[in-house]
Amino acid sequence: MLSFFDCLDKFNANNLIIGGDSNGVSPLWCPDYMVTTREQRLRGEWLTYHLTGRNCTCECCGDTPTFCNKSIVSRNRNEGKAFIDVTFSSGNVVCSGWHVLEEDGLWDHYPIFFNIQGNVDAPLSPIQEHDLYDYQYYSCDWTRYCDILKNNEYLLCKDDIANIRDLRHRYDLLVKLIQGAFKSSCPLRPSGTRAKARKGNTLPWWDDELCNLRKKLKRLHRQGRYEEYRCCRNEYRRSINMKKHEAFCSYISGISDLQDRQLYNKIRRAPSPPCRIFEGDYDLDSSLSRLASTYVGAVDLDYDAFFNTISEGDTRLGSDVSDTDFPPFKNEEFTKVVKMRFASKDKMPGQDGIRLRCLQNLPTCFVDELLRIISYSVASGYVLPAWRFSEVVFINKNGKDPRSIKSVRPISLTNTLGKAAEFLILDRLTAVSKQFYDNGVQFGFVKGRGTIGVVQNIISWITSNARWAVLGTDYSNAFGEIRHIDIVRALEGAGACSYIVNWIRSWLGDRGARVRYGGRTIFKKSAPDKGCPQGGGLSPLLFISGSGDIPKRVNERLIRGFKNVKWKWICYADDCYLLLAWSSGVSAEQIAADIESAYNIIKEEAQVSNLSLERSKCHVMSNIRSLYLRDITGLVKELNVLGVILTQRLGFLPHLRHRVLLALQLNSAVLRYIKQEVGLTPFRCLQICEKIFIPRVSYGIEVYGASLCMSYLRDFIDTAANTFLRGALRLRRSTPLDYVYILSGYPPLSDILLGKAITIHYHKASFNDMIGKRAVVKRAKIDKILAAFGFPPDYRGDRLGADPYMSCDLVSRIVIGDDKTSTLEREKQVLTPWKAYTDGSMIRHNSKMALSVGAAFFIKKEDGASHFEGKRLSTNISIMHAELMAISMCLRWIVDNLSACEVTLFSDSRSGLQLLQTCRTSDLLNQIRNLDTICSARGIKVSYYWIAGHSGSEGNEKVDLLANQARSLPCITKLPSSISCTKDYILDYFERSKRERLRRLSGDTAEALATPFQLNNLLKVVHHRSDGGPLCRLLVGHTTALNSYKYRPGHRSYLCDTCMQLDNVRHAVFFCDAEPRASQRPAWVEPLGSFRQLTVSELRIKDMLKFACHLERSVQARN
Repeated sequence: MLSFFDCLDKFNANNLIIGGDSNGVSPLWCPDYMVTTREQRLRGEWLTYHLTGRNCTCECCGDTPTFCNKSIVSRNRNEGKAFIDVTFSSGNVVCSGWHVLEEDGLWDHYPIFFNIQGNVDAPLSPIQEHDLYDYQYYSCDWTRYCDILKNNEYLLCKDDIANIRDLRHRYDLLVKLIQGAFKSSCPLRPSGTRAKARKGNTLPWWDDELCNLRKKLKRLHRQGRYEEYRCCRNEYRRSINMKKHEAFCSYISGISDLQDRQLYNKIRRAPSPPCRIFEGDYDLDSSLSRLASTYVGAVDLDYDAFFNTISEGDTRLGSDVSDTDFPPFKNEEFTKVVKMRFASKDKMPGQDGIRLRCLQNLPTCFVDELLRIISYSVASGYVLPAWRFSEVVFINKNGKDPRSIKSVRPISLTNTLGKAAEFLILDRLTAVSKQFYDNGVQFGFVKGRGTIGVVQNIISWITSNARWAVLGTDYSNAFGEIRHIDIVRALEGAGACSYIVNWIRSWLGDRGARVRYGGRTIFKKSAPDKGCPQGGGLSPLLFISGSGDIPKRVNERLIRGFKNVKWKWICYADDCYLLLAWSSGVSAEQIAADIESAYNIIKEEAQVSNLSLERSKCHVMSNIRSLYLRDITGLVKELNVLGVILTQRLGFLPHLRHRVLLALQLNSAVLRYIKQEVGLTPFRCLQICEKIFIPRVSYGIEVYGASLCMSYLRDFIDTAANTFLRGALRLRRSTPLDYVYILSGYPPLSDILLGKAITIHYHKASFNDMIGKRAVVKRAKIDKILAAFGFPPDYRGDRLGADPYMSCDLVSRIVIGDDKTSTLEREKQVLTPWKAYTDGSMIRHNSKMALSVGAAFFIKKEDGASHFEGKRLSTNISIMHAELMAISMCLRWIVDNLSACEVTLFSDSRSGLQLLQTCRTSDLLNQIRNLDTICSARGIKVSYYWIAGHSGSEGNEKVDLLANQARSLPCITKLPSSISCTKDYILDYFERSKRERLRRLSGDTAEALATPFQLNNLLKVVHHRSDGGPLCRLLVGHTTALNSYKYRPGHRSYLCDTCMQLDNVRHAVFFCDAEPRASQRPAWVEPLGSFRQLTVSELRIKDMLKFACHLERSVQARN
């Protein structure tokens, strides 16, 4: 059957009738009352997946069986009858009158009759016109793609767009040119049985270089040139190992920042689409109709009229666009949007088959044309039909009743060019989103806000109130029910551009969708007055704008109706939480009544915005124990807040248990994938632990980091991580933990998490904000842990943050050149009255610890007047902080001594100036920005230039000498510690712990790991070989090859069977005369020497690895 499906794909046949004996069953053609086997259901599901996935429709109907064998009636279920013959059609072919003729004959399959209708010569709809799916997207030559588009530049019209008809014509031309260039730059997908088999066996690391090496190897063997053959074989093996390593590194770097759902999609095949009849429906058509009405709309869509009709009103709409004052979009905005959406470059496209990477590689002339189209669309208020159309497919939801319509999730595939327009408009709506950032209520889809911010606010509320409750809300289909009039009113009230508001009104109002389910297709119009399009770039902001009045109205009613109650409202899009607190005198009855009253208020106010609150799904958590004796709907003791599980007493064991379980599941899935593709080694396992396990467990560490002072939490985390580390190194469960950490090169996971939490504590959010005022014991334990890491009691870190909506004209006055020569030329061209130079200096010990730090500036005037100043700084900062401190000192002098003039400031810290260009904030960055603002207020214009250090600039050389001299000044200026200094403390603690573990090692083999040189030699070999486990087990002494290993199955005696001496590691390596120990022992082993001789070089370690493998194989063969 596979070859048949390959033929379908190869010839792209769209008008077919397919029929035959499927030997399988499916709800599409078999009634539910028939008794079937698992094999039949699997075959039916496989056939349904392949045919419905190719837009084929099942024509089977009726309750007449298609098969009957009377010879097996007595010994078969269903009286020998079955529904196994199927008929499918595709394209414009329609089968009518399908029926089975149930009569006796010389057959066991009954005859099937039907009539064929339809116009097979009808043109394909625009949805099916493109054939980009027939090309290998991931093999596209993007350089060739760009060159082809440049060669077709002459086809583009560079004049202004005249009207709507011209807009649509130029848009269609742009789409066809992009599609044509893509097809000319990509190879066709392989077809046929051999190509399919070759595709299934393709390895990510195999390439033409390895293929040529293998051909050369075979040629040398055929010619009998065995010396060259052996050299070529070694080169071939080294190349394979190198290619595997490169493929793994490329893969692991691409998944380190993926979310859990994206990671699952990357390591498993595409999920099969759902194809079942829901409860209450009689066939797939009725289920499709319900799905379309629920998630899209109830009105049918006339596809041809939707795409091809241009009304007179639309034509008049764009006739006077040239007179509008809407500023057109610029290339810089497009570049910013594309860069922001880089992670979505490979997502599925809309109906035209164009993906985001096609836009990322557009030449400038095509970008200009696309921006002209988008700008005209916004200025005229006309939205192209392709941008208002989407394809809706469905995937299964986990943990839902499969009979319910809510067991599937709709996925909208929208137009990529239309999404570019949406995100350009979204960037113009920054002022609207800034209002949500400022009010501190909405945390969803707002720059600078996130899920952790919601959890932090809830915990802060819990720790600052004695009697509290957290009320969660659950709206039904919130994004699909929000009213358009509320969205438009909110945008107008926020001061959004009127042209953008009109465009959004058009974009929301007249939308269509093609809904696909179970091989069926239906066209529907979206509801004209409600709903945000799923998958739209603007939808999140539009939803939070349209629902933004709900908290205000709820707050007004709470003020009027609640007494002796405090409250706070926190939202993450449609996930909202009402935080309540009561004084000690309020009774439990009143508190329960307040909770229900609050939910009633929320429900009533949500209905004003057309949102429906499902009270039965709303959860409530409180620390008032008497409430749990009452019948309060949704009262729980654990509350999942955006992936962080909170408890009444803020114990985070349930959260860590959930995160560890998720991390282990992801680890197992990725390990299976890596094992199949490139093979497993300890190094790859440890990299997976670092890139997947640790980030998943670290989620929410900003809020649970303070709780890591509790030993039971650290023990739980370490138990799960140690199991994985033992498995990565192939060590026994009985292996001491000191050996596990030393051989893996990793500290305990709890120490890693503590290091992350401490960094956050000193530079972002303090532990004190996440624990209650009465948590005396926890505070004492935190202080003890900080002391163990080496932090002094008065240690203070530089507070880091970000302000994405920062308005500062300082950025426009920073100029960073490309190279040393250009910076010198620019310095000579600057003719301002004042020139200032700044520099920082640092001396380090062993390239790590700073011994002395200095900062200085030098400023001079055209007439020769000059001033210089230097300071010695504390050693707990980085060199970049010293450079920024020099800029701050210079600005302070300018504020105190100058007025109404121009100053050019030259700094050789490129990274410092680049940091000033970002939205990052810190104590020092805020100080510089404030001083620059004061300068501007006094008429002093300060421009900032980067000048390469030691490039021959007289001013830069002089200030460098001043900074070096400042390191010797007696007075030290104390500054907050930089984040690099905090990380140095943590790394020093890890190093001290490692030395302590090496010191604690017991046994003879401790000598083999005594020095860092020996340990590094061992890890280089063991981590990069899949067979390094036997040597690790031998050095540790926990191996079945030794009789002294007491956990060995069938253990009888600790003595060697041949020598009758204690069979430990020393005896097996140096003295035993039994086979194969004596014959396989390396010749360089000196019996009277120490274990140091085993790990002095990588060659000796490899010899010992072979020896350890022989020992374990002999035991396995003997058993």
